[in-house]
Amino acid sequence: MLASNFWDPRPSFLPPIPELDVAADLLSNAADALVSGDYELARACLREADMSILHDRAFRIMGAVSTEVHRHRRIAGADFEVASYHRAVMRMPSAEVEAAAYARDGYRCRFCGCRVVHRKARPAMAAMVPGTIRWGTKSSELHGAFSALTATIDHLVPHAKGGDNAPDNLLTTCWPCNFGRGGWLIDEVGLIDPRTRPPVCDEWDGLTRILTHAKKARRSGSRMLRASSGIASIEIRPPAPILTPAHTAWLAQMDDAVGPYSERLLAFLAAQADLQVSWGLKEVLIVRMKVNNRTLSIFGIDQSGYVEIPWSIGEAKGQFRPFAETLVHAIPGAIAYEAPKMWRVRKNGRCVTVPELLAASETLRTALKELNTALGQ
Repeated sequence: MLASNFWDPRPSFLPPIPELDVAADLLSNAADALVSGDYELARACLREADMSILHDRAFRIMGAVSTEVHRHRRIAGADFEVASYHRAVMRMPSAEVEAAAYARDGYRCRFCGCRVVHRKARPAMAAMVPGTIRWGTKSSELHGAFSALTATIDHLVPHAKGGDNAPDNLLTTCWPCNFGRGGWLIDEVGLIDPRTRPPVCDEWDGLTRILTHAKKARRSGSRMLRASSGIASIEIRPPAPILTPAHTAWLAQMDDAVGPYSERLLAFLAAQADLQVSWGLKEVLIVRMKVNNRTLSIFGIDQSGYVEIPWSIGEAKGQFRPFAETLVHAIPGAIAYEAPKMWRVRKNGRCVTVPELLAASETLRTALKELNTALGQ
């Protein structure tokens, strides 16, 4: 039987721990070091911030339901039939509205109160000190501080229950508090309305200064590239797409279908830029590789998280066969079979899914390298 105080209102799923502040300070020191060009200090701070205690705390909240952490109950007036709610057209706010919410809340989680960092800070810092920030396809491969402190925008009334993107319905939260609550109302999970507590606003900027620094560095690099355009040794990589509100909404829909994989998917694709891999998104997210003025659409991902492999490869059927055969060895139950114009990858009569693809990310990287080489010959 549950204790009598089981449903006493509480501010957050788990009380904050001192290591959250320590990690935020370390990430801040790393950002300052990168801005000043002290990459060794930045690496040391980032590695020290990769604390297992933060990773474990984050995934206690985001993981399997436990009565030590989670409370789920019906409340009067809460209808659990999602179809009965009128959903807002846009699931997520525009970049401008999101930035305003972060600034209003002082880049702090409105539930647990921890200092959070902008979601783009991690990939920006990782690009400056490659190999320092762990961010794999499995939860155990994620950096402790960024697992615990990455900022997200949460809806006080969830989108699935009719919540819109009005500023007073938006909350700055850490990644664990957001995913721990999911689509439940705060009363359904026993949390205190965070709007009853004023936000804490001070000099903390969510590490947005590193984004400003990275933007300036890209501009400087572009100028150098233009000035050196006659040097054949310069490697020109495909530019990363700019995420629009429509992109964000599409990716959020995919996350609703298969889980929170969009960030890891985009991070993986960005890491393949050296292989001339790029992506575009309209109704379907298309991943392409361009080598010697030849472009292959390697796979397409629909909003349900299913991956069509390949999407369109033109006359490259022969070069694609080794790619397909390499990939299926890392996806349990997958097969490669020959169609009239291509070699396809399927699993149990269906397309593979984004989680299955990312679970095979190391082999996928190998297959992409081999395909790049084959196309270049």
